[in-house]
Amino acid sequence: MSATPAVDNTVQINDPLAGFDDMVLDTPEVQQEQDAIDQFIDPDLRELGPENPNGEPNGSAGLDGEELQQDMEGVTEVQLWMAAQLLRLNEQFARVHPPNALWVIPQALDLYIEQYVFAVITSPSLPGYVKKSMPINLVVSILKHNQAHSGLNRDITDDAYRMSIVVHRIRTRLTDRRAQLKSKCERSLGVVDKDTGARNGCDDILELAKNVLASYNPNNNLGNEHVITIEFCARLAFIRRCLVSWQGCKGESFWKYVDGHLKDLRDRAEEDPQGQARVSRFFENVLQDDMRMYGNASLDNHPRGLRGEGSVTQQVADLSITDSRTIGEDEV
Repeated sequence: MSATPAVDNTVQINDPLAGFDDMVLDTPEVQQEQDAIDQFIDPDLRELGPENPNGEPNGSAGLDGEELQQDMEGVTEVQLWMAAQLLRLNEQFARVHPPNALWVIPQALDLYIEQYVFAVITSPSLPGYVKKSMPINLVVSILKHNQAHSGLNRDITDDAYRMSIVVHRIRTRLTDRRAQLKSKCERSLGVVDKDTGARNGCDDILELAKNVLASYNPNNNLGNEHVITIEFCARLAFIRRCLVSWQGCKGESFWKYVDGHLKDLRDRAEEDPQGQARVSRFFENVLQDDMRMYGNASLDNHPRGLRGEGSVTQQVADLSITDSRTIGEDEV
């Protein structure tokens, strides 16, 4: 099993709603509003609520005319108190749950989010998996550029609240896909024999690639099924190499660890006149090393994709990363 980064488990929250009052209700504006209400409320009624000052339910039984009049005044005061409290709660609820919170991402857009989240996170050209929200911005840019297909039109992009829901959905799905990708790679490593040091039950790179792509079930009839390419296999081999070395680095996020090595690779390439050629050769060597360690997959005989181009979705994602502009599906 891989080493788990150290976590701080000293903080315990026993109340599921801990912090809600501090975050929403105890603001200066709300406290001023409450003070304004409280000055008109009898202290006894404030504590007893809908009961009278004697701690008994309000009612007219057994009261003479003067007592009844006083009691009716008390009831009116209580009703005002309750109405004020309800108004206050409604205002607070509106702040937390504004009316347009009921907006739901259209199904067509959600399918495109799913499609391009997967294409971006599995792209062999992706320069970073978590740093500076790069994957999120890339998915948003692609969806905007292909709004005729995705449905991310100006009715959504011009609405800050709706757009925040879309971005949150993209961020959540990217997190899910990263975790899924890491899990697939971890399982592919097999188990190391303590006596011989050999790995048992590991997957070759082609099996790993198939397992990763099998986790994407578009079910959207968009005709953009992802295919296995040499570049994709090389990126998986690099992630698997990072995973093995990262297991001894406690306390560091795995994807930040990967991003750091990708940045170091880019920095070295920029300082070398033949940098890009060296990067290509580097990933080729990583793939060859991977096949020696985990099994020599028959890449040349794979029936689909491998030494050709990816699907339209994959090409849009890859070209949008490598080019200085976002690519449309109609341009591929």
